[in-house]
Amino acid sequence: MRVSLVLLAVLLTVSALHSEAKKELADNMPRCCYSYISRTIPLRVVTGYERTGSHCSLQGVMFLTKSGRKLCANPSNSWVQRHIRHLDQKSK
Repeated sequence: MRVSLVLLAVLLTVSALHSEAKKELADNMPRCCYSYISRTIPLRVVTGYERTGSHCSLQGVMFLTKSGRKLCANPSNSWVQRHIRHLDQKSK
């Protein structure tokens, strides 16, 4: 009986550590865009943005919305550049 309890405790500890490691790994994963949104995102729903890194095959801008969604946009679109300027001014 004691062996079973010890084994159960070890298994629970290992599974807890494993799930934390997976979360940390997911948080450090590079964020890339694989396609762009085809319509303009209303500025009133955008809370921030992040540019994709040079490691991504498709360069993009990820806009974060009030609902928590991340939407990729083409950085060469004029509305994307206006949104970025507005958000940069707002953060100063």
